Amino acid sequence: MRSATTAARAAAAVSAERLQALFHSISEVGAYGRAADGRHGCERLAFSEEAHIAHQLFAEAARETGLTVRRDRIGNTFARLGPADRETAPVLTGSHLDTVAAGGCFDGAAGVVCSLEAVRAVSLAFRESGAALPRPLEVVAWANEEGARFPPAMMGSAVYAGSLPIEAALSATDSEGISVRDALAARAPGEGTQPLLPPASYLELHIEQGVELEAAGVPVAVVDGVQAQLAGDWRMIGREAHAGATPMERRRDALLGAAALITEVSGIAHAHPPGVATVGKSVAFPGSRNTVPGLVEATIDLRHPEERAVRTMAADFIRAGEACAAQCGLSFEFTERWRSPRVTFSPHLVDLCSRAADAAGIPALRLFSAAGHDAVNLAPITPAAMLFVPSTGGVSHHPEEFTEMNALVQGARVLSATLALLLG
Repeated sequence: MRSATTAARAAAAVSAERLQALFHSISEVGAYGRAADGRHGCERLAFSEEAHIAHQLFAEAARETGLTVRRDRIGNTFARLGPADRETAPVLTGSHLDTVAAGGCFDGAAGVVCSLEAVRAVSLAFRESGAALPRPLEVVAWANEEGARFPPAMMGSAVYAGSLPIEAALSATDSEGISVRDALAARAPGEGTQPLLPPASYLELHIEQGVELEAAGVPVAVVDGVQAQLAGDWRMIGREAHAGATPMERRRDALLGAAALITEVSGIAHAHPPGVATVGKSVAFPGSRNTVPGLVEATIDLRHPEERAVRTMAADFIRAGEACAAQCGLSFEFTERWRSPRVTFSPHLVDLCSRAADAAGIPALRLFSAAGHDAVNLAPITPAAMLFVPSTGGVSHHPEEFTEMNALVQGARVLSATLALLLG
């Protein structure tokens, strides 16, 4: 009974004003494309000056709340309420602050801001009840979740969880040949601290990036898991030639073969419902108006709730690439960049989130995530779960990405109630 009462108190202690003020402060970093209604996009690529400033704003707000801040070697920022010792594992909550190129303000940052406010609310609720926190609470701003500049995605959490070696992460380079190590050194000199104990559990709040919550008119979703994903790079290799002097039958046009393969991608996804497949980037070389392209470099992103289906989609894509290349007298190359398995979150923690929503008096759906999140990397090392808040129109990775502030407040209230129940 006491834990339910404390959970309700924690939910009620969430301050809409504080949450909104910090969110708006962070959303101004990397802002672009401001519209008449005040909405705008954000671009904070991982390990950029903008991402560094956003991490600093988070750290300053955490210190003002009474938390102790540290940064680890890969650039994750942690803010802890409670002793920074190696004796008691913390309850960890958070998300990321980097964005995709020409992205929105809510993806990632909403979860960091809501987590910090939820931890503050839980601290107040425990003080009011006269009870001490049984273990530390920690808020994390993960580094390079998007992988938009440095692959792989979810880098910071992968290093933290031990699934990606730190040296491999630090050696990763962007399109200009800059390494993560050099980018980190330029913005935040110093090695950073080593991690303390792995967390006792992990909770992540995020925008849905879909339409189910909005369609149902429900403010929060409890997430059961995340679908499988495979990301890769591919190349069509032909031969450059003069655009006027080379007859059509003698051309080895790499762009022609790439276009044929891109057309096949939609069919591959439709053959494996509810799978999705995306060619998000393609570049033709040499990029001259009067030269037949001799090379195309592109990406592929494959997702499905079932891992076996993702493997089948990948095999179908490679076969289609080889067939398209053969038809155009080209060669085809494919390189897998990363693979993320289907993840099912802790049933106990998922149930606790549902109970917390009830304690906070906020209705909640149960959903399965179509997008990858840092919780995927935490789930193998600790009980993990997620909460979603609505995305207007399902828009994400776009300057029109938007979530009502009241929805963020309600999400923070369910998160704070969940943290309170976890702590008992």
